[in-house]
Amino acid sequence: MAWGCAAAGMAAVAGPASFYAARIAVGVAEAATFPLMWALLSAFYAPGEIAHAYGALLACVSVAQIAGGPLAALLLAADGLGGLAGWRWLFLVEAAPTLVRGGGGGGGGGGGGGWRGRRGPPRSRARGSPPT
Repeated sequence: MAWGCAAAGMAAVAGPASFYAARIAVGVAEAATFPLMWALLSAFYAPGEIAHAYGALLACVSVAQIAGGPLAALLLAADGLGGLAGWRWLFLVEAAPTLVRGGGGGGGGGGGGGWRGRRGPPRSRARGSPPT
């Protein structure tokens, strides 16, 4: 949620001081992202399965980067649409899913749903124990 607010705040940059303040806010908000993802995955997967989970996470990051480039180019080309520069659209569209998902739009942070009521990722069972 903090990252979404900071990224949306980048669209409001009006000069060097506001740019540096917004960029620092984005950096602070995203600094713990990967360490927390690693910790969360290691809490749900056994040591023998963790490499696959890390690999899947990194594959998703790569796919997001591949898809993000053309999307960013499309948004930058929307320069002047709605009276906003293309780079402002880029930050607003980038922040929207985080704000909607984290702000009660059915996601984990703010409101309806998230992990509550779900089993979560599969846990490894000990050798020889019966399946659950």
